[in-house]
Amino acid sequence: MKLTVLGTESPYYTKSRVCPCFLIEEDDQKILLDCGFGSSRFLNYPQIFDNLNIIISHLHYDHCADLNAIQYALLCLKKENKEINVYLPASPEVDYDFYTSRLLERTNFHIITKNNTINIGNIKIEFMQTFHLIETYAIKITSKNKTVVYTADYNFDTENKMTEFAKNADLLISESTLLENNHASGLEKVHISSFRTGRIAKNAGVKKLLLTHFSVGDNRQTHLLEAQKSFNNVEVVNENDVFYI
Repeated sequence: MKLTVLGTESPYYTKSRVCPCFLIEEDDQKILLDCGFGSSRFLNYPQIFDNLNIIISHLHYDHCADLNAIQYALLCLKKENKEINVYLPASPEVDYDFYTSRLLERTNFHIITKNNTINIGNIKIEFMQTFHLIETYAIKITSKNKTVVYTADYNFDTENKMTEFAKNADLLISESTLLENNHASGLEKVHISSFRTGRIAKNAGVKKLLLTHFSVGDNRQTHLLEAQKSFNNVEVVNENDVFYI
């Protein structure tokens, strides 16, 4: 599997960084994990539309705002005659209705639930609902005995569930919005700290941890050092980084 990092920042994009988005390529399939503000500018048009599947972890705009931009590009490239599949939660209902009621031509929508398992080509995809402000799913992708887990957004209370979900993964891509000293600030009900992300990786026995979902202006080195207190094989990701699993 090939992983290309397209977006790592939240809640808005800046000149050099955009909101969460990751592209996984395996055989002839493409899986786009989230497509937050600004991320569509890094896509390779029109080739991106060959066997493209978009999975939206949750309907916060920093994770899904560029969906319509991608759909619009597809419609403008009429000669390509491609279709895409989009997988997303059905709530909040107002946001689900917004995204699924426009630009419908050549987009096939599928609803994610916590019991979903889907297959795209030879790729198996599983979901686990996290604790976040709205319905949100972590995503596990398995192909040819290799497993990648993308946590999406989750809070301190999800730690045990995430440890089990990521068990023995080859790669864990985890949000690491907070530092441990944010504990008891109220933010721990929304996001996770870098230290706890490292602890999840260690206890789950994952091979490699990638940190993402940083707030605009954060010192990413500080997050890396905190994660390394609990897990050694960890990297901070940046836009256009590429990894092979």
